[in-house]
Amino acid sequence: MTGGEGSRFCMVYVTVPSEDHARIIVKALLDKRLVACANVIPMRSFYNWEGQEREDDELVLIMKTRSELYERIEAEVRGLHPYKVPCILMYEVDHGFAPYMDWIDEETRGKGATKGNTKGGGKN
Repeated sequence: MTGGEGSRFCMVYVTVPSEDHARIIVKALLDKRLVACANVIPMRSFYNWEGQEREDDELVLIMKTRSELYERIEAEVRGLHPYKVPCILMYEVDHGFAPYMDWIDEETRGKGATKGNTKGGGKN
């Protein structure tokens, strides 16, 4: 599935089993400028897997990026993720605060450190 035909921006939702896995995936995507930022949120998952009902503690990664980067993000996540069938979903973002959307665009194009964008600036 490609993200290029619809919205220009998206959020990518991924679940992982541990903080270590979250850190590895997020750092790889940030280093390659595939995402502008990621939120890591603890949660409890209930699901069926291989004929059994399961319940596990997981973390959700919510990453902001440009839609055209989705396929590269998916490939990177699949290569780093410990699950056989990881949850990797793309949600298109049709509207958002223009300066924030501009920031996502700049960060994922490798321009970084734009005016007014300082560490701790609350961009997430």
